[in-house]
Amino acid sequence: MKKVFLWLLIVSIITVFSLAGCKAEVAKEITEEEAAVEEVTDEPEEEAVAKEEEEIGIKTTVKGKIVFVSDRDGNEEIYMMNVDGSEQIKLTDNPADDFLPSISLDGSKIAFTSERDGNWEIYIINVDGSRQTNLTNNLPNDTGPCFSPDGSKIIFTSDRDLNNEIYIMNIDKSGQVNLTSNTADDSFPCFSPDGSKIAFYSDRDRDWEIHNREIYIMNVYGSGQTRLTYNPACDWLPSFSPDGSKIAFTSNRNGNSEIYTMKVGGSEQTNLTDNQANDMGPSFSPDGSKIAFSSNRDGNWEIYIMNVDGSEQVNLTDNPAVDGHPVFSP
Repeated sequence: MKKVFLWLLIVSIITVFSLAGCKAEVAKEITEEEAAVEEVTDEPEEEAVAKEEEEIGIKTTVKGKIVFVSDRDGNEEIYMMNVDGSEQIKLTDNPADDFLPSISLDGSKIAFTSERDGNWEIYIINVDGSRQTNLTNNLPNDTGPCFSPDGSKIIFTSDRDLNNEIYIMNIDKSGQVNLTSNTADDSFPCFSPDGSKIAFYSDRDRDWEIHNREIYIMNVYGSGQTRLTYNPACDWLPSFSPDGSKIAFTSNRNGNSEIYTMKVGGSEQTNLTDNQANDMGPSFSPDGSKIAFSSNRDGNWEIYIMNVDGSEQVNLTDNPAVDGHPVFSP
């Protein structure tokens, strides 16, 4: 039997609580061989790198793709496909579980969570799957990365202070700072398109009998933390629209998990999926016209896409494996 799909396990922890009540550089590490090449070449560094990548067929950036997680090969790995579901390719390939991906706005890097070191760590790779690098490298669990729009920073969730908090770090893994710093659980942050705001979910105002989570927003360095949703249900996994005017999120306020959208101030909360299955983990397309999400409406978890108004919901993966946590490339 397959292992429990880890990103779903993380979400199911929330669901269990709700059912009880409300239901450096990162960088380019140069090997000795590469260093020797640099010493003998007369070409400028950028030209040499471009030539090398062209010769070996490396794609430095991607456009119009969806990155997602699948256990179709026996454990969770990071995959990429076209927005119509075609050309599904695997980017990570190791015995550990890799999940919760985020792609940089220029389409060149993917950050994700991996348990290959025995605990959850934030890794970064080139979009072709090369140069996999551990950015957090400590004993506590670090998960759920999200790139800043300019690609210089990553926000993530860490339990290094004994509860889940939102952290920020530079892309070279330096400058890791706790942004939320309280006794509640704060998790799964995402940047606004202009990089000035961070949305996340928190249980800081929860009723201890119903264990609910709510969507919050704050300034990029942690000030102005403001609650956006107010109900006894669990609201989580926020995602900004490309123009910054809306936030899509998951809520179980109707008894099962559905995809909702709201204005960035919290008004006009609207159910887009509205069915008896569980739908979660929304991601806007770069032009804001589509939303990708995960659903178990066909008996197992698959990647779906729909128009931003909830119409034309289409299964993109359609296989017996568990496929989840889609994110659009730029």
